[in-house]
Amino acid sequence: MNLCLDPNLVSKCFWSNTEDGDLVKVDISTQLTNNNHYDYIKAHYTDQKGFRPPVRLERSLFFPQYLLAVYDYYFAIWSQENEKPLFHSSYASEALITCGALSPTRPGVLLIGRSDGKLELWDFLEQSHKASCIIDLQVQTFLSALEYQVLDKEKMKACQYVAVGDGQGVARIFSVPKNFRVAGAGEENNMGALWRRQESRLRYMRERQIVRNQQRLQEEGRAEEEEEYQRREQMEERSEDVERHAQEKEELRYKQFMIKVKLEELHLITKEEAEAEKKAVKQEYKRKKRAA
Repeated sequence: MNLCLDPNLVSKCFWSNTEDGDLVKVDISTQLTNNNHYDYIKAHYTDQKGFRPPVRLERSLFFPQYLLAVYDYYFAIWSQENEKPLFHSSYASEALITCGALSPTRPGVLLIGRSDGKLELWDFLEQSHKASCIIDLQVQTFLSALEYQVLDKEKMKACQYVAVGDGQGVARIFSVPKNFRVAGAGEENNMGALWRRQESRLRYMRERQIVRNQQRLQEEGRAEEEEEYQRREQMEERSEDVERHAQEKEELRYKQFMIKVKLEELHLITKEEAEAEKKAVKQEYKRKKRAA
């Protein structure tokens, strides 16, 4: 489990993670609620749920509201205001990711350690689809930890070192190249604008998802109404057919009765004529039934 405190030690909130990879925001200044318990958890993000927790959590010195989460196959930048990450790196194809660290002097730079002993240097002002530089540290095992040497900014501009630990317990000192340690003019503003655009994109996607869900519900409602209308029409047609068949049957029985009366009581027709009329009446009934 990882704990990530405010780098400026001002906020009473900190980030942590669960065993499944969920991110949790905890507020230790929470007051007692009406149910006589403390509700410390203020946010619970499950978008990147996996089979194990992140290997690293770190908050930026330049943007404390953003959080770096390093997973086995990728890393992500989270914001406190969004349930989805602002940035999701491409999946690692050559080796697993084992550690990571944010630069204390450049807002757009971070380091990623891999299981094959190589170190990735990412510069978001240059590109974000892949690492800007990959350095082979000639390590026979995986990189286990990355920690910057924290000095005042002027000293770190002159030289900057990173402690690199490996799986055999060996610590190495890596000197960060100048272009990855000295910030350019307006870099902090540019990175802030980049993350704000990402936040706007997520808000737009969230709003569009709500609109699309409403449209889908409306379309489903119209489809249900259409199905109900067709079902009622079919029921009405079936009831009309049943009523018509009943009338035709009743008419058949009445004609057969009248033929019998003319034959037996009134003696208006002969037996052969009665049989012919019965046959004609039945044929007419069958014809109407087939037509229906």
